[in-house]
Amino acid sequence: MESCQNLLLDAYIQGVDPYGFLASFFKVPSKAMRAMTRGAAGKISVPLMFNGEEVAIPQLCCGATTGNVISKTDVMELTVPKYSEEYTIDDCDLYNAPFGVNEYDAVMIADIERILNYGSMGLVRMGNSHNRAIELQAAQIWQTGSLSLTDQNADQVYTYDFPKEASNFPTTAASWDNPLTCDPRADITALVTAIKTNGSCNPDVMIMNSVTFDKFLKSDKIRVESDLLRVNNIMIEQDKESPRDGRVLQGTFSAGGSILTIYTYDKTYKDPATGDKTKYIDDDKVIILDSSSRFDIVPTHVPRFKSSRNPYSDRMPSALPLHKIPNGIQVNPWLSGNHRVLHIETYQNTVLIPTALNDYGCLTTA
Repeated sequence: MESCQNLLLDAYIQGVDPYGFLASFFKVPSKAMRAMTRGAAGKISVPLMFNGEEVAIPQLCCGATTGNVISKTDVMELTVPKYSEEYTIDDCDLYNAPFGVNEYDAVMIADIERILNYGSMGLVRMGNSHNRAIELQAAQIWQTGSLSLTDQNADQVYTYDFPKEASNFPTTAASWDNPLTCDPRADITALVTAIKTNGSCNPDVMIMNSVTFDKFLKSDKIRVESDLLRVNNIMIEQDKESPRDGRVLQGTFSAGGSILTIYTYDKTYKDPATGDKTKYIDDDKVIILDSSSRFDIVPTHVPRFKSSRNPYSDRMPSALPLHKIPNGIQVNPWLSGNHRVLHIETYQNTVLIPTALNDYGCLTTA
């Protein structure tokens, strides 16, 4: 009788990419990390300097005229939210092989391959969860200028309200739900002007979801502008290939002396408390920002204890495909006492900081 050999295919993971368009504007510049220091009780301190538009004052030799007095740098201090995910794999015979069985025979090797496949699946899923958590931070910052992170019980576990100008977060006088009375051009121009005034920057990106974009297009005033081809204030031209980060290029819009690239972003995440799919960008929000400004992503080290039993001494944890985990996430694979359960834990201590505090804003259209 011929023997039958099992065939192990690559793992298939049904899921949704974490995308990351909103978080893509945050970077980790080396100079920023050197400037940041560890504050009290595990906090980080970020020195801030708000540059105005002062002009150096000329002085006569031995004259009494004094130059501009530059105030000291302000300091923003905040804690870093912590994230942790765990994935376990149980295989009774993989490590406690019966006496006399060669652990390198075909059966045992197949078991090892199977566990590695399962480990790869778990790492991908946990990495995606971490990325969505950072994308949610970005969504909250762009729309509210603050962070309010909740757990499975809808309890707030982390909050921080970044300093901001109220004029960077206005509400429209007329709702965009009514195409006859709303005036998107005036609303957007006012916000662009506020960001330019408060942040001394040049906004170049406008982001909303498709529901808000439809209201924008259906406005009578915008329809008139888009129909007048000789007026080059608005150009609607969809991107034929949507990038992997989830954004869709819709065109450009001129407002307040700036050319804004319009993107729609309809991606969702699962609410930790309700399990419902929730949009990163609300239906009544329009985000405007300067993509060249400094917005920081700050990953910090996750301390952990070292044991006399090196968790990487066994072939299984050391062979896990750790390259599937995004940067900033630490992985701790370890075996249970009886070597029958493989635990894979991922840790991340990361916070997004809109360091250029006034170089972005959000319009509420209802």
